[in-house]
Amino acid sequence: MLLRRADPMTLRRAAPILLLLFLISTWPTATSQETAEETVWDEPRVVTEFLTIANNTTLVIRGTTIQFEQGFRVDNGSRLILESLPGFPAVISAASGARYNALVMGTLEIRGLPESPAVIEGMSGTAQTQRQFIYVVGGLDIAGEMIGSHFEVRNYTAGIRLVLPAARVEVDHVLFASAEGVGLITGSGSARVSNATFVGKGATFWASTDQGFSLEDSRLGQSESPISVNDGRGALRNVTVAGNVTRCIKILAGNVSIDGMTCQGYAENGIQMEGQRSLLHAEDIRVSSGGPEAGATINAVGAGALEVRNSTLGPTAKNGVRLLTTEPVFEGVVFRDIGAYNVLLIDPLPLPPYALLGEGESGRSGWLSAIATASAQVLMPDLTPAPGAGVGYARESTGVLEEVQVANSMGQTPGIQLETFRIGPDGTAKAESYTVRAQDATGRFQWEREAYVPDGTGLTIRLVETIPEGRATPFFLLYALVAIAIAASLAPRRS
Repeated sequence: MLLRRADPMTLRRAAPILLLLFLISTWPTATSQETAEETVWDEPRVVTEFLTIANNTTLVIRGTTIQFEQGFRVDNGSRLILESLPGFPAVISAASGARYNALVMGTLEIRGLPESPAVIEGMSGTAQTQRQFIYVVGGLDIAGEMIGSHFEVRNYTAGIRLVLPAARVEVDHVLFASAEGVGLITGSGSARVSNATFVGKGATFWASTDQGFSLEDSRLGQSESPISVNDGRGALRNVTVAGNVTRCIKILAGNVSIDGMTCQGYAENGIQMEGQRSLLHAEDIRVSSGGPEAGATINAVGAGALEVRNSTLGPTAKNGVRLLTTEPVFEGVVFRDIGAYNVLLIDPLPLPPYALLGEGESGRSGWLSAIATASAQVLMPDLTPAPGAGVGYARESTGVLEEVQVANSMGQTPGIQLETFRIGPDGTAKAESYTVRAQDATGRFQWEREAYVPDGTGLTIRLVETIPEGRATPFFLLYALVAIAIAASLAPRRS
């Protein structure tokens, strides 16, 4: 029999199905209880055996507390309904000294009341996160759908996890409160959560689904990373993260849009992005921290793309923004009382060191500069390297010559870091461009380009003969030539 290595994409698509088959195979069945076509439990009870809700039946837990010693499963086509009554919440919990797991392949519907929220508590299992990985065993697995409002999920050691692409969670007015685990894990499927509160170290939101997630009008805090996105796609709207957090949101990969977010009191970074596949489009965000060691409002070294509009960043104790990304967009952004505006690095090569040029030139009244690396490959007309050629960069707004660089034996210049725009204390941005002039060591062969904006990709320069032999100017006079030309272009004309 021939064995072939499976295609990675095939494995990725098959993984949820394999996971479900594994989960089903591990649930107890031999001693399980099964409900009738429709059953209402309105008196407290302890369920000692594993409960299966199967064969298109419905179990309603109405205004009472049900304790489980092993757990339950809701099969496809069946329903479990938690229905609170005024003054009498519907509660499912672990029996004394026990912990339980649950799997929902059908529907879990929760009908809590504002004054009597339903409660799900005491789920067992393990959930741990480490950088881009999450390890989960047990808890409440959703392979079907979970819908509801006005309920609490408390004192768990794992959490609620979506495990299949068809899984769906749509809930509102929910409280996640636990010192352990991970509150909601959208590893697959789709999730829409609104008016949620996450309290405690284990009350976090983890998204790694590409089918879309939405977290709206919610508040999180008291954990290391209350919101984590890894290979996920979704939106945050009107979210507040505050109170004893290391960072407000961590994006390791994926596409995230934010429309309204307040991030306060973080210890390290407000928004942390890592990896070329991390994309963020943010509007109306307010990021600040009064912590003595608080770092950047946005730390996106090595990130993919970043857009921030109509927002306020700062105050914070240290650098305002740290970026190593391509073409960041800042529109209508106010930098408020930031300890030191750092440079934005737009070099696409994420190789350390990142050539930080200091922490701002004027401290709290300073500016933020966008820096990109400019380098050149200088060639003669016959496309052979031009060793010893000089390349000069003159700032077009002022006519100031930044530097003339000399090409090595391969015709390559070492590279210079040039400012492409700066953001002043009032949040306004000013773009910068350069006139680039090059010539070989004899001065016979030259090249010129105006309105050059460095993007880190480098220039390829092919010199052309412009001055007959014997009348050329050596390249060391290029300083004067470029400066005079730029100054002349900026001088006012006489009428």
